[in-house]
Amino acid sequence: MKPVHTPIENFESYLGSEKGKNALSTLRTFIPPMEEEFQRVKKAVPVTLTEEARKRYMDFDIVGQELKKHLMYSGLMIDFAWEEWTEGLEIVQGIRKMPDISPFKILKLLSVIMYMEKANNGFLDDSIKNGMVLKMLTGL
Repeated sequence: MKPVHTPIENFESYLGSEKGKNALSTLRTFIPPMEEEFQRVKKAVPVTLTEEARKRYMDFDIVGQELKKHLMYSGLMIDFAWEEWTEGLEIVQGIRKMPDISPFKILKLLSVIMYMEKANNGFLDDSIKNGMVLKMLTGL
């Protein structure tokens, strides 16, 4: 199956369609398992850990694979010149804090993460483990 990228100029109409609404609704189903995993690690390891040490206890393999598959084939990945979007790149790289943003911008950021995953295998997993993806999904 070939990944589905929706052109940025068609994205709003895609989100308004039944298929787009279903894809977005399914995307929200990833929130509970992510929250549960963060809570599991917090309870299992009650001491304060560095972010890197905490990540070693997390298991997002199945959730990450399913999320990646959903983003790739649902049409929620936005086709745009992501390499030129400095603000988005700085947010996903942790250089800039993520402000309160619109669902459209959140989906652009998720698209950037997916594009960066292609170039840097493990980028999505790291973005899940540091809580960025959960923060984005809860902002939808």
